[in-house]
Amino acid sequence: MAKGFLNRSQLLHGAAALTIATTVTAWSGVALAQEAAPPSVAARSTGGAQADAQSSDGTADATASDIIVTGTSIRGVAPVGAPVRALGLEEIKAQGLGTSSEIIRSLPQVVNLGADEGRGGTVQNAAANVTQGTGVNLRGLGTESTLVLLGGRRVPPNGFQAQFTDVSPFIPIALERVEVVADGASAIYGADAVAGVVNFILRRPFDGLEVSGRYGLAKGFDQWQASGVAGRTWSGGGVMVAYEHYERGQLDGSERSFFTSDLRSIGGTDQRSLFANPGTIVSGGATYAVPGNQNGRGLTAANFVLGTTNRRDNDIQRDFLPRQKRDSVLGRIEQRFGAVQFGVDGYFTNRVARFQGSSVGNVGTSAALAVPRANPFFVNPANPAATSVTVNYSFENDFKTYSIGTERSWMVSPSVKADVGSWTLDAYASFGSNFSQRNTYGILRTVNLAAALADTNPATAFNAFCDGRAFVCNNPTTLAALNGTTLFHSVFKLWDYQAKASGPLFDLPGGSVKLAVGGEYTASTLFQIDTRNTTTADFVVRNQSTRHRNVKAGFAELFVPLVGAANSLPFVQRLDLTAAIRTEDYSDFGRTTNPKFGIRWDPARDLTLRASYGTSFRAPTLADGDPLSGPTISISNVVDPTTRLQVRTITQLGGRPGISAETAKTFTIGFDLHPVAVPGLNLSATYYSIDYTNRIETPSSDTILLNSATLASLLIRNPTVAQVQALYASPYFAGAQEDPTNIKLYVDLRKSNVGGVKQSGLDISGHYSLETDSAGTFGIGADVTLIDNYTRSAAPGATYIDQLGNINYPVDLRVRGTASWKSGGFSGNVFANYLAGYSNNLVSPKQPVSSFTTIDATLTYAIDGTSHAWLNGTTLSVSGQNLFDRAPPPVLNGTLGFDSQNASAIGRMVAFQLSRKF
Repeated sequence: MAKGFLNRSQLLHGAAALTIATTVTAWSGVALAQEAAPPSVAARSTGGAQADAQSSDGTADATASDIIVTGTSIRGVAPVGAPVRALGLEEIKAQGLGTSSEIIRSLPQVVNLGADEGRGGTVQNAAANVTQGTGVNLRGLGTESTLVLLGGRRVPPNGFQAQFTDVSPFIPIALERVEVVADGASAIYGADAVAGVVNFILRRPFDGLEVSGRYGLAKGFDQWQASGVAGRTWSGGGVMVAYEHYERGQLDGSERSFFTSDLRSIGGTDQRSLFANPGTIVSGGATYAVPGNQNGRGLTAANFVLGTTNRRDNDIQRDFLPRQKRDSVLGRIEQRFGAVQFGVDGYFTNRVARFQGSSVGNVGTSAALAVPRANPFFVNPANPAATSVTVNYSFENDFKTYSIGTERSWMVSPSVKADVGSWTLDAYASFGSNFSQRNTYGILRTVNLAAALADTNPATAFNAFCDGRAFVCNNPTTLAALNGTTLFHSVFKLWDYQAKASGPLFDLPGGSVKLAVGGEYTASTLFQIDTRNTTTADFVVRNQSTRHRNVKAGFAELFVPLVGAANSLPFVQRLDLTAAIRTEDYSDFGRTTNPKFGIRWDPARDLTLRASYGTSFRAPTLADGDPLSGPTISISNVVDPTTRLQVRTITQLGGRPGISAETAKTFTIGFDLHPVAVPGLNLSATYYSIDYTNRIETPSSDTILLNSATLASLLIRNPTVAQVQALYASPYFAGAQEDPTNIKLYVDLRKSNVGGVKQSGLDISGHYSLETDSAGTFGIGADVTLIDNYTRSAAPGATYIDQLGNINYPVDLRVRGTASWKSGGFSGNVFANYLAGYSNNLVSPKQPVSSFTTIDATLTYAIDGTSHAWLNGTTLSVSGQNLFDRAPPPVLNGTLGFDSQNASAIGRMVAFQLSRKF
């Protein structure tokens, strides 16, 4: 429920009233509208992208058949029925944001769940994001359910399991525009277009050079980037090349007060780890904190206090955002020879991330050490004569845990387009690859642990009773033998070939009936390898797999204009129908066929009513069904939401054989209003409904524990010693074995077709621009996403449970408001971002989380026409995100005090940018 705002019912009634009011307004002006010329489609319209748009960089106008329009296969025709949100180059610049990922995530339809650089975990498979990339997640249905295109072509996905696309390499300076279709589109594009499609469209060749430098800073955090784009045109062709170097520092836990595991100050419990340095002795069921400020030598029972413990705060010792470096190159070249045009698009990017600790795990390696009596530092305060003692210990002061993630992607796509009479023949081939790797250092080498603990030599034996904060406790050679490394490495390769033809079939009074038909063949390969030296004397391949897939597809789309300018009627100025179908044959799981239908009705020239219905699907990734893809069995502390206490838990991750495709039914209905009587006003609203079944998920421990009745097969409470020992014996067990009786839970987190989601809601967009003679141009507007229903079935046949407004699921209301002004070379923009309040149901009773509002702003001055020629073409800008430095709302989020899915930890960020055109 939206806290501090209207409730959901009031918002829906208000949205319905707005829809009725705008429709009535338009109908009342039908007579006027019929006499007026039709307005041009605004760049931000949600009703369909222009088919005759101009290039924003001053090149010659492109013909309608040259323009890429997302959501349709027919050139020169805007998609019928589907809502399309287009962000042009000027709007992209006005955001004041540094990367394409930040720009896309500013849209209310994009939800920050799943793959993100600032976290890991099991929510929407974020743990597979080993290089800390950032995905795009329309509607909050999963990064795998949003299809990302570059110029209409698929790009190689990112991540160790190739399950998301990081759009940061598609640098803003290289873009003509970005088009977002928030609607199912498998009938056009095939797999993954369930929640929608995001298409990044490159700038066309132009004559000139533009360079830009940007520096941004926040408390304990900064970033800088240098970019440039150059173009050259010639008779019948041209080239465009863009480059960017991006660097950013890390944001570590000591920089923010809400980075803490001790949640008592916000009404929670102390979630600091019981594995610390100095450690805690556990003997006879009692605990004894190892005293601080001593070197572990000569301790006796008198030095210990019964019932005490040492704790470690995980969060203040790790990086919440990793240090990043990225280099990206994008380009296109095209040449026309008469009726035939050749082109090549491509990109290359290399990104390296380094992070202390890990946002997908704890800062340091820890273990329950079984120290034998032979150890020269041995002490047992409960039983001095015991043969061994257990010490809950963290190696944080012995060696640091840090990771280096590398992501390297490229794609090259040659194409040919030929005009054959009134028809256009298109063909392209795309070749691409993504290399993903993470090296993690500071992982305990359990193969050498027992020997180090049993060593009788004080100079080389491991000392678990020393305060590592105050002393150098252990021999460097001993520590080196305990300092292990893991390496995750994957390569995804994609080959994509498509050919299609589109053109008119015959004429109707309303216009030409047009058809597009074609075929596509894709082949992909995913190679994965996991190498480590933690349980063996030398580096060994823990698991390795290679999986292949090829897909054969055929598709067709028909456009039928029943009513147009030549046969318009009162209240029917235009009436278009479309039907599309695509069938695909997968080599690994079978065939799927998906249709889509659309309708557009213009009762007046300034009002469009539209609707669409279709089915979509998401194919399992190559990793989803691979039992050798990331199999991990490990021990950790899990907060049981029913008791709010930590429970020692053994979990199992990985792919599951026999997994099948996800399927969805999607429906939208809406309107677009550009009233002639009010120039500059654009209103749009879209109601959508998605019924998404057979979903592939990695269920979280919290989800399983809260739904133990329906997911009983994935949970064992109090597993037997034999069951735990069988998991220890697996080659995929990671970490130190401990007393099996310590383990109170087993949770199966392997991927499964565990259920479904039903979601419905309303997207509303309203923008008004007013030009004045002396004061410049003013603008105001808002983009709103209101989710009315989000229910989830945790297992096949299980009851759908309302999850709307619960943590780890979409929030019911997101708003981005805008106000702008431009006069001469000056322009300013203010943005208000509102996130409704929601519930944290990971604790009992539920914790209400307050709404969150932040303000962003940009101020720009473009110099042109000055007598100082060297200044002409220079643009200066300053931007601020979260200007009032609002801290995230407190959230009892496991062992963390805020929710990184719904609030940024950066705080106030100010950036300065200098650009120059030549």
